Amino acid sequence: MRNISSLFHAPGSGKRLFATAGLAALAVAGVSFNGTPTASAAPSLDKAELAAATAVPGAAAVQTVVNQNTPRPDGATKPAVADWPQLKFAANATSVISGRDAVFGATAKHHDGSAYAAAAVELQQLQQGRWVTIATRKTAANGTVGFNVKVNSTQNYRVGVDTIPAVQHAAVSGRVTVTKVDPGNLIVAMAARFAGRPYVFGAAGPRYFDCSGLVLYTYKHVMGMNLPHSAAYQDHYGVRISRAQARPGDLIFFRDSTGWVHHVAIYTGGDMMWEAPHTGSYVRHVKIWDSRVEFRRLVQH
Repeated sequence: MRNISSLFHAPGSGKRLFATAGLAALAVAGVSFNGTPTASAAPSLDKAELAAATAVPGAAAVQTVVNQNTPRPDGATKPAVADWPQLKFAANATSVISGRDAVFGATAKHHDGSAYAAAAVELQQLQQGRWVTIATRKTAANGTVGFNVKVNSTQNYRVGVDTIPAVQHAAVSGRVTVTKVDPGNLIVAMAARFAGRPYVFGAAGPRYFDCSGLVLYTYKHVMGMNLPHSAAYQDHYGVRISRAQARPGDLIFFRDSTGWVHHVAIYTGGDMMWEAPHTGSYVRHVKIWDSRVEFRRLVQH
């Protein structure tokens, strides 16, 4: 499949600063919030923010709310205590193939441990030293909420809830770093696992392979793609690229003198490739041995 922006008010304005984060559909600009940052959040100190977000404040640290009173047995009143939300935040994976979604889950609880239902939780991304809100969702009855974000680069994420005067303090979670992974490198690494496996015509792994079987198995298990078991038909997938544009993980198709595609291999860079060439051979890493080749890219990277 990734944070509280109320901690970054413009001085004296009471408004938070936002940017698009490259996620224009999710980003918000110029949103105004009630209240001001509390002592629980130092604008640029993640450790202080994390401590404030994860620790239930002691009696000396609890801020009282003077405009909400609860009756005492003697008929007098005493100040109520504002809530101090507790947040947990995690990703389903911290390494995600470029172009796929990072999936995040968060749980919000009241300071007494009960579920925080219908809480507006903000997903934030660290951009140029500032935490920028890119999505806001409300928690379910059990205090949970999820977010999906398309991964185009390695980024830091966190979640948080804003200050609501006389009701709750602001709180933030710890950060989660999601690393973008190039799918081409994963494809090459998968093919390399089968070095030395015997060539068998019509085989598609994992003990035996022919040329298109090696490509079929590798792309299915890395990218979830279902390719035909034929070099000639695999040549219809993706887009044609030049040799100079080729990157590891792209495919190399070999043609005979009539133009018929008779072989396919996985490019690894530097004029090298993984292939399962013919009967009596095996999966091997060799230099491209023919000039009549075509490069194709089946995945974006």
